[in-house]
Amino acid sequence: MSHAVCERYFQSKRVFTSAEFKAHLAEHAPERRHRYASILHYYTAQCRLCRIKKGLYAPVSEGAAHGKEQAVTGFLLAGKMTPDATLAYHTALEFHGCGYSVWNLSVYASRRPVKPLSRRTGRVKGVVFPKALRDQGAEFEETELCVGSHQTLRVTTLERTLVDIVDRPWLCGEWDEVGRGYAAAGWWNGLDVERVMAYALRLQNAFTVAKTCLDCQEWQPKCLQAATAKRLYGRQNRLLSGFVPRGTRSRCRRDGAFAAPRAAAAALS
Repeated sequence: MSHAVCERYFQSKRVFTSAEFKAHLAEHAPERRHRYASILHYYTAQCRLCRIKKGLYAPVSEGAAHGKEQAVTGFLLAGKMTPDATLAYHTALEFHGCGYSVWNLSVYASRRPVKPLSRRTGRVKGVVFPKALRDQGAEFEETELCVGSHQTLRVTTLERTLVDIVDRPWLCGEWDEVGRGYAAAGWWNGLDVERVMAYALRLQNAFTVAKTCLDCQEWQPKCLQAATAKRLYGRQNRLLSGFVPRGTRSRCRRDGAFAAPRAAAAALS
């Protein structure tokens, strides 16, 4: 009975965690739920499962090389690395079909990301949620659960991804690739700018808010209404009063780094 339950589960999954397997046993074979660890060890020894890392497994398809798991996409690996893993940045763009180029690096955001993982299908890297979101307990704001082929992944929405690109461009291919993606993709037409700016203000970063406003005006000029721009400009001035760009204060004064965000925010007035 338990063997049939396990086989059906393995055939329906490309990758799964030990916690998910334990929950499956508790529902379909309650008498075996406390032995989930020994069952996973048995099937791993039989080369029916491949252990990717602690608590993460991938089934080995029939006819595959000895102990070699079937190809697992970076999306699935990144989405299962931690319980709160959220596909973000360039990986989220690729997931939504809006990326300019294809990476072999998959990025996820988490409260406590684990060390990077390298597989034959690519690399997986975790980053910490922005501090402003962690302080507000809003790590999952503007995220959605996507279900497909019995797998559930959490990914940031396009509205949040747009702001994340501005906030951490080095996780999206630097400004050259970001600009090409803006010009080539048609995903601007479906964005809700109110949600974009609401999330941008959550990050409490003056430069991020100002740059997001300018991007919205440049790529979708009619979407930012005058009333919205005026309200954002008022809140932006309060943020700018205590704004210190990333880096030392002395370098900011020497390079005039305060001029760029103030000029960007002034464009909204």
